[in-house]
Amino acid sequence: MDEKKSEKKDSFLKRVWLSIKCFEKYQEFAMEKIANSLKYIFLLVLIFVFFISISMTYKIYTLENKAIKYYNENIPNFTYADGILKFEQNEPIIIQNNEDINIKIIIDTSDTGQAKLDDYKSDIVKEANAIVLLKDKMLLKTEMLSTVTETTYQDFLGQYDIQKLDKNIINEYFTGQNIFTINAVMFFMFLIYFLPIYFITTLLDVFIFAILSFITCRIFGMKVRMTANFNIVVHAITLPILLNSIYVLFNSITGIYIEYFQVMYIGITYIYIITAILMIRSNLIKQQMEIGKIIEEQKKIKKEIKENEETRNENKDINKDEKNKKEEKKEKDTKERSGELEGDNA
Repeated sequence: MDEKKSEKKDSFLKRVWLSIKCFEKYQEFAMEKIANSLKYIFLLVLIFVFFISISMTYKIYTLENKAIKYYNENIPNFTYADGILKFEQNEPIIIQNNEDINIKIIIDTSDTGQAKLDDYKSDIVKEANAIVLLKDKMLLKTEMLSTVTETTYQDFLGQYDIQKLDKNIINEYFTGQNIFTINAVMFFMFLIYFLPIYFITTLLDVFIFAILSFITCRIFGMKVRMTANFNIVVHAITLPILLNSIYVLFNSITGIYIEYFQVMYIGITYIYIITAILMIRSNLIKQQMEIGKIIEEQKKIKKEIKENEETRNENKDINKDEKNKKEEKKEKDTKERSGELEGDNA
């Protein structure tokens, strides 16, 4: 009953703090229900994915700013209407190997025949990411596609009900409130996409560590159930997950990569597991010693009670003998008196 009350009182943040600082609590964590541990690890993963989503959104925001800057400085004015794209510059424009934009861009709005179209397709099919903007259609190649996709502007832009377009409209769309909305949508898309993935991968990590924890318990001569090992690992992985979250955000902002961070992640987790197991083992030994003392005290008390009972029984026997002697003496005295009376009467 007390354990259930303590579980309700401990908030998530308090459990995080206790998991990092108080190894004494791991014995209580080990005895909890699996449902509590699953809820706890889900919230931990949610924090991690939150930082991942912020990191990815920040990177996209940085790329957007670079792309918009490059777009304003290098892309000539253009207009789009009735399915036809026109650029002020008639000469083909080729943008490639730019440090700000990892994509090959070809712009050619002159009249192109089938031969020229095939040439462009064969040119970009070898690229990881490429786009060709022609007069009435565009060609697209991405890392996820092995072939080149061809689509008309009317089919592509018609999905978004866009009939007219120019350079200023695009520039205005990707600035101010719109850019905030776009990035907010991207953030929630990342959050929804990464949450189930990282939750499953983290659970797999927990199961692997739980097996190692089970083996470690056996080495120390402890018989601990697998569910208890699972609960221990769920809390032992708290600090590594939080450190990983901070590292992800730090890496996205500074670009600094820590080579052996994953090794540190595993090392910290296992150190927490071993420390928790040793602490539980120490507590169990103390409890056994206390139980031994209680048993000894109980034996002493039983012995004292038995001795007292024996003493009381002896006292009862003595009192009984004395009482019998008194009664015999009294009876004897009575007989003597009655004999004397009979002599007097005679």
